[in-house]
Amino acid sequence: MDPKTTLNPLPALLLLGPTGSGKSPLGNEIERRGLGGFHCRHFDFGERLRGLASLEDSRVSFTSEELAVVRRAVERGLLLENEQFSIAEKLLGEFLCQNAFGGFERQLVAMNGLPRHTGQALDVARWVDIRWVVHLRCDAKTVFERIEGDTGGDRNARTDDRWKAVQGRVARFQGRTIPLLSFYREKGAKLFAVDVTASMTPSQAWEAVSRLWNAT
Repeated sequence: MDPKTTLNPLPALLLLGPTGSGKSPLGNEIERRGLGGFHCRHFDFGERLRGLASLEDSRVSFTSEELAVVRRAVERGLLLENEQFSIAEKLLGEFLCQNAFGGFERQLVAMNGLPRHTGQALDVARWVDIRWVVHLRCDAKTVFERIEGDTGGDRNARTDDRWKAVQGRVARFQGRTIPLLSFYREKGAKLFAVDVTASMTPSQAWEAVSRLWNAT
């Protein structure tokens, strides 16, 4: 999909939570089980970045400069800034092309890891229309317990899960990503808050979200 192509943004749900809160396992569960009668696809931005950084993802052409940015971001747990959005746009465009959201009357993209701050929120608006936000509330202690126990089953001894790296990502989430709650609330999105525990499974998280969804 050409990033310059004019699109009708697809309805989307944003999974918002710090590293280790269970966004990826929950996104997979939403894709497998659907949500609120929607046929769902899970866009896991972090997974795609890590694949690109390790040269496992060769489906999109990137410049050497872009690859260097990706590797640095993955190694240091950094966020892509506005001027680097072309990287995210390529990955998101590829995802939408590959999944070809046709044949289903009610379609939903579960966005995970993008947008990460308000600058990116403005950029992704031409691709997806974020109408719902799931806030996975999780304090630092619980995050570390979940990561150490691999509660979600998705960590797989990730090299970016070193203690200091995780601490840095949690701090950046609080400073850069939490403002998205106010951003989308002001735009009329529905916000659902789920209190994540150290032992909460993906299925339990999906059930909590589903209950909140059905109650609205």
